[in-house]
Amino acid sequence: MTSAPSARGIDRSEQDNQDNTVFELIHALKMVAKQQPETVFVATGPIDIVVKGNQCVKLNNGVSLLDRFVGTGDIVGALMATLLGAGYDAWTSSLFSLSYLNIAGEQAFSKAKGHGIENFRQTFLNELSVLSSHKDWVNDIRPVS
Repeated sequence: MTSAPSARGIDRSEQDNQDNTVFELIHALKMVAKQQPETVFVATGPIDIVVKGNQCVKLNNGVSLLDRFVGTGDIVGALMATLLGAGYDAWTSSLFSLSYLNIAGEQAFSKAKGHGIENFRQTFLNELSVLSSHKDWVNDIRPVS
């Protein structure tokens, strides 16, 4: 018997990070993607999942502090909308938006380490605004094989 994910937004459960639960989520996303092959599906967590048709990518960037304050999902959505508006396709927009947010989180974590969540949040917002000036930020994207 498989267990259903118990995630509820920022109130997700640690059991949702277990390998079998992630595998089940990927399987469910692939099943839905078969019915809607032109739609990109995204699930975020310690490993972000992007599925479209038969394509599936798992991304392993980010830090756990991104789960500690509200609004990071809204930021990802805004980044996706911005890239879609700039002419990128939904697949590329999803991959780069998730990666951009998570790499900004990693940069903020390294700069604000040990100074509390408010300092991290502020540093994270600053990193969001300056990361794009570092043209090689894409080299830090870590897909999971």
